[in-house]
Amino acid sequence: MKLPLLAIRALMLLGLVTVPVACKRQPHRPPLSSGAVIFEGAGVSLAPGENWKQERSGDFARSQLGELCLPVLEGEGEFKGGVILVYSSRSVRSDPQTKAASLRKEIEAKPEIIRTSIKQEDFTAESGVRGVHISYNQKVEEKGRKYLTRTHFYIVKNKQQRCVGLSYITLANKDSEAVHQMIRKTLSLH
Repeated sequence: MKLPLLAIRALMLLGLVTVPVACKRQPHRPPLSSGAVIFEGAGVSLAPGENWKQERSGDFARSQLGELCLPVLEGEGEFKGGVILVYSSRSVRSDPQTKAASLRKEIEAKPEIIRTSIKQEDFTAESGVRGVHISYNQKVEEKGRKYLTRTHFYIVKNKQQRCVGLSYITLANKDSEAVHQMIRKTLSLH
């Protein structure tokens, strides 16, 4: 089952309100030879593997609050319906703990969020990048159908001292530990 487009837009808006984007468009660079994807203007990369398709166009790339750091990754195969979005904070010298506290406050205020599902932990990627991981479930209704989505935010600081939010959104019953392992194993700064 594919994650409903309305759910993706609603979840993106929540992330964009909390971590506004300021991604500067850069010339397209080919992915690193290791299969890494560099997110334009965010100063981070991931090596997602073959089950993730890069999207560089679509109405999900813009918001009245800012611009996502492209590409958006859409899951295929076993990760079908999942989406990975990356965006960068406008404020310099922000830190992941402060952004996480702000995000958590925003999340807890939304009635569609299942408060008992909210989890927060510090994490360190294999590259040494440290940050905060927040996850939660959200009830979504689209065209008379109800869904339960699971959202994960990985918040880190890039080399320009700006917070970067990496969001993995999927249907709750399709949340995959393999995606979290990929993020923690391959997330690096540029």
